[in-house]
Amino acid sequence: MTATSPNIVFSQIITMMYGPNTGISYASWLLFGIPTMLLCTLFTCCILQLVFMGFRSQSENTKQTMAAKDTLEREYENLGPIKFHEVGVMTSFAMLVLLYFFRKPRFMPGWEEKLNSQKRITDAVPAVFLVILMCAIPANPIQALKSKDRKSAPALIDWSRIQEKIPWDLILLQGCGYALAAGFKESGLNVWLGIQFKAMEIFPSGLLCYMAAMLASFATEILSNASTSAILLPIVAQMAERLRVNPIYFMMPVTMSSSYSFMLPIATGPNAMVFKNGNMNTKDMLFVGFIANFACVSILYLMINTLGVVVYDLGTFPAWAMTELVNSTSLIVLNNNTRF
Repeated sequence: MTATSPNIVFSQIITMMYGPNTGISYASWLLFGIPTMLLCTLFTCCILQLVFMGFRSQSENTKQTMAAKDTLEREYENLGPIKFHEVGVMTSFAMLVLLYFFRKPRFMPGWEEKLNSQKRITDAVPAVFLVILMCAIPANPIQALKSKDRKSAPALIDWSRIQEKIPWDLILLQGCGYALAAGFKESGLNVWLGIQFKAMEIFPSGLLCYMAAMLASFATEILSNASTSAILLPIVAQMAERLRVNPIYFMMPVTMSSSYSFMLPIATGPNAMVFKNGNMNTKDMLFVGFIANFACVSILYLMINTLGVVVYDLGTFPAWAMTELVNSTSLIVLNNNTRF
């Protein structure tokens, strides 16, 4: 759920619009996301094998396998023995995932409920806690015990490295997305959009879900995935309310599809790296990327209509979304009554 920017934007926007009781949690996200990811990865690997490798003889495959194995073994040897610094970072990351997962797992009482805090605890709390902990744990405990100078025994991470590596521009972009979602609600634009979406009631909700996910997938080829999800999520949420469909049914496919950008080198950093190092041309990436985009969105659509229905109870219109619909209807009546 914290793996990429659209996921974080989705988590914040759905909480801002509907509150914390939507059924979205780290555990439920993993339950839905892992099978979807595995299917998309498997299909993409098959497509890449067919397009770029084809069906080769056993001898050619053996030579390539041995060359790849030798390269991996050489790179592994260059890493050297594992250090405490690496173990500390890996342990901290494992602790963070566990804290995320068991904060509010839904199938059992989480540690958030055990604390009985009057204020709602978000995923930011374990993240900040682990950062503070890593700033306190020395990267080399033996050197830290022997040395009296703290500067000679640095921690697992320091503030200068945090400042250098944190993508501040991305944080500002996500903040703009949250502001945009709040603006939709406060200005009444979401109500106006809901009225406009009334004409779409003639279309099946499944078709609209697939079209919205496909739009997000192709829009993120030229826009950043965070901005794509920030723009589309409030719109599809209002559309879902108007159609009396669970907003998660539209919002989750749009969120995940915002990360399906496989067609252009400029779409995302990994695309540019593969395009350069693999000596690819734009035509090849467009062809394979289009197939991958279409296939991954189709797999996501299949999963949201099967596994998603079970995990998030998408067959019913939830009470938490109905509350927002009532507020929107009240605002329409108030606006109509105040006209002269």
